[in-house]
Amino acid sequence: MAVVVFSKIGIIGGGISGLAAAKQLAEYNPIVLEATDSIGGVWKHCSFRTTKLQTPRCDYEFSDYPWPLRDNSTFPSYTEILDYLNSYANHFELFKFIRFNSRVIKI
Repeated sequence: MAVVVFSKIGIIGGGISGLAAAKQLAEYNPIVLEATDSIGGVWKHCSFRTTKLQTPRCDYEFSDYPWPLRDNSTFPSYTEILDYLNSYANHFELFKFIRFNSRVIKI
């Protein structure tokens, strides 16, 4: 008798790395467990109003999703980064994988 094994891919966090992992693993229908009510990781929950990226935006982008104003030489603010991450998640339909308010407390 064949043993049927069911598995699910879990990704912890809806920050930059979690979104990138979800996009790469989309064909496997992963679950992204995000502790809060929104994506963005430290850009959403650990940023001051004046926080900006320390590198040009063209050096801080997903290779398959350039910034809308890629050639703008200013350093993006945390709100611009959050807009970019939300745009990325919408473009690649990643929100369907994310379970908000789902804190991982033990593995």
